[in-house]
Amino acid sequence: MNIDKENFNNSIMNNINSLLDMVKIFESKGMKKNSKILNIYLVELMEKTLLKDYLAEEYENAKSKIK
Repeated sequence: MNIDKENFNNSIMNNINSLLDMVKIFESKGMKKNSKILNIYLVELMEKTLLKDYLAEEYENAKSKIK
């Protein structure tokens, strides 16, 4: 997975998708603290941009992991 290439235009959606990919990588490597930090950022980003409704499943998943 080449996150740098996938996030070529720095759009909000590409940023969110890249962050979701990084969360998966950190979780698969057992790096729970790093994953939690990214999930916190994802939740904040989705709430600020009102994407939490559009990405409801991803939003709820990220939010559940920061409790």
